[in-house]
Amino acid sequence: MTRALSKYLVGHAEEEAKHRPRLARRYRFVVCIPACDEEGTLLETLRNLASTEQAQNALAIVVLNASAGAPERVHAANARCAQALRSAAQLGSTSIALGSLSSLDLLLIDRAEPGRTLPPKQGVGLARKIGADVALAWIADGSVETPLIWSTDADVVVPPDYFTRPLHASLDASAFVFPFTHRLEGDASQRAAMRSYDQYLRYYLDGLRRAGSPYAFHTVGSTLCIGATAYAQVRGFPKRQAGEDFYLLNKLAKVGSIVTLTGQPIELSGRTSDRVPFGTGAAVAQIQAQRAQGSAYTVENPLVFDALGAWLELLDHATHEDAFEALEDRLEALEAPYAQPLRRALGAAGHLAAARAAFEQCQGTVLRKRLHDWNDAFRTLKLIHQLRDEGLDEVPADTVFAPDHSIQSG
Repeated sequence: MTRALSKYLVGHAEEEAKHRPRLARRYRFVVCIPACDEEGTLLETLRNLASTEQAQNALAIVVLNASAGAPERVHAANARCAQALRSAAQLGSTSIALGSLSSLDLLLIDRAEPGRTLPPKQGVGLARKIGADVALAWIADGSVETPLIWSTDADVVVPPDYFTRPLHASLDASAFVFPFTHRLEGDASQRAAMRSYDQYLRYYLDGLRRAGSPYAFHTVGSTLCIGATAYAQVRGFPKRQAGEDFYLLNKLAKVGSIVTLTGQPIELSGRTSDRVPFGTGAAVAQIQAQRAQGSAYTVENPLVFDALGAWLELLDHATHEDAFEALEDRLEALEAPYAQPLRRALGAAGHLAAARAAFEQCQGTVLRKRLHDWNDAFRTLKLIHQLRDEGLDEVPADTVFAPDHSIQSG
């Protein structure tokens, strides 16, 4: 066991990791799946996983969960889901139980039953953390061979090489992101909204790539495969009700590379949802509502990404000269259409003050690392929002989306 894993497991892991059952055999792979109100999809997802290459050497950790204040229908659906899963996988009645479904072995952690529900506002982030912490503990004690933690959801279809594909890439990466596609579900309005949201995800990522952002990767929790040591170094999944995937990848990018895989995508659900305050399901519902009211669906102005690219280029030039004054001079000399909004946004969002402090306190590779880490995915998003507020207004989506009707993202 490495020092990073040991330190995390002792000081930061959830109780389930400390009281995990002893495994009767050694596994090569482990995948973690949070499940809440997934009565109609969880068993199908597990059967799909059981059909993949090397499934007989994989262990799935299912964290059935709900918050105490969830609607009664969610609790009822979870109870039926637990009963169906226990029956299909020959699981016992304990809150942590081992079983198998076809060629796939699995562990059920029931955090939906009365008395074991999740605290308010921790939701899926805590559920993912519980599963990943148990996986990490088994990796640390040698029960799981590959030092990677696969993370997906209870309503997906994964490709046949789901477990083996990351092994062909660099294991030095802190995380891998699978390509994905969304199923078009529901009526015509829902399908159109899903297509628009999928196009938006690609549009936003392309904008980050064009700007040269080191944080240009999708942040979708059902598409991740995480390095065990990196996971421990950043203290695991944040216990958030939503956005836990975004914040985890933001931290992981500071300790290693995020590798976007190629190949057959994971198929994600395109349904609407109110289980979390934002994310795919909530976004689809919002787009539908906007269009029903006759409002246009708007997205970031392309000039926002041009401005972001200019800022990152200014930082790069200035770090090579170890001079904050060089950054100020080049910023003042900008004459692009986004120049004034960028200058105002950098001041209002605190980016200039942070850069000045960095230049005063360090130089060389240390300076570049500090600026890279400070201008992370969260502060990039904050700057993008500030640029919007400083005059680079959002634009109708249909004026900037490419005329591409496919919904694969990668």
